[in-house]
Amino acid sequence: MQSWAVNKCRLSNDSEAFRESENQNKELNRSAQEQTAMRMQLQSDRDAMEAEIQDSRETIKDLQSRLDSANSVMNQLKVDLDSRIRERDEEIENLR
Repeated sequence: MQSWAVNKCRLSNDSEAFRESENQNKELNRSAQEQTAMRMQLQSDRDAMEAEIQDSRETIKDLQSRLDSANSVMNQLKVDLDSRIRERDEEIENLR
């Protein structure tokens, strides 16, 4: 009789331990799912930021090219205007 009571007590303890293990397993699975979802969201955010960075780099290249072109035109205008000013100065000097 005593053996039966001991076995029943052990079975009760084993059942309790099993329920605790199941609860821990459920919690770990829930946590793993949340972490997986978070990782996927972070990867998606990273990919979006990388695309934005690439777009920004391309925009910068385009703007730099436009700036270089505008500077080139400005320099040529300066050269042309300096030349015209020299010509006018020479004409004025010749008129004196």
